[in-house]
Amino acid sequence: MKYQSIVFGPILAVWMPIADAHHSTTIFDQAQTVSFTGTVVEWYSGRPHAYLRVLATDESGAETTYTLEWGGVSAMVRENDWDDSTFTVGDTVSVTGFPSRVRDGDILVETMDTNFGAFAIDEPYSSEVTAESRFAPPPAGMDLPIIRITGVATGADWQDSDNAIGHVRGAVEGEAERDYQIHLGDSTFAYENFYLKEADFAPGTPVIAEGFLADEDTRLILFPRYMGIGDQPPSRLGQIANIMASQYVGLEFRFEGGGGRGGNAGGRPGGAGGMARGGGAQ
Repeated sequence: MKYQSIVFGPILAVWMPIADAHHSTTIFDQAQTVSFTGTVVEWYSGRPHAYLRVLATDESGAETTYTLEWGGVSAMVRENDWDDSTFTVGDTVSVTGFPSRVRDGDILVETMDTNFGAFAIDEPYSSEVTAESRFAPPPAGMDLPIIRITGVATGADWQDSDNAIGHVRGAVEGEAERDYQIHLGDSTFAYENFYLKEADFAPGTPVIAEGFLADEDTRLILFPRYMGIGDQPPSRLGQIANIMASQYVGLEFRFEGGGGRGGNAGGRPGGAGGMARGGGAQ
């Protein structure tokens, strides 16, 4: 299936600086917690989000380096005015937090004990990825369901530059694994705006994706509104998913806005187009 050129608003409205992008908390499993004590090996307090790397040793003597995060806006960091001097290499910290579904060692902090005080989040992190809370609403008349899958990449097909496809073996929670085609549209656009390339879908790479599902007889197509793959920062592709899904079902849709990694995606200007459901080249 091919996707014709996408209609965008003025190019100045399209780009969202990476420094303003926010990482979603949905890749962290807030049904599980891990606790550990370790020493600081790296501290970064800047944008797009702060992180703290901590080296911990378990009872067997095995060492693990954890990367601590505090959500997209790093609320705990901002509210306590932490800066470049707050942590130094060698400081001891004790942490309880939520593990990442995508990358081992990434932790969303719930509580933290330091040599200058104890800290905890004021309220639970939002864990829902929904059209209402995180994205522009689906186009009027859209009848494709929105699903969320976790799984692993099995390869990619970048031969058709108009329709880059990532292949994923994954499952909706509580359901059996199935094979999905993740449609990303123009390959150059996918790289320039979301840094996604064919090599990112190396077999076995962890993937989490949420988007519109087109369930055909011979294949499952997912137009991703949100995706995290491997060690890449997650991407929100909300408006791009709206456009591709609209073309697929034959709806007219025009995007006026901007985005990028962590935002509701934008891109380059182009001409109008639409694609009938199930039509075109695979």
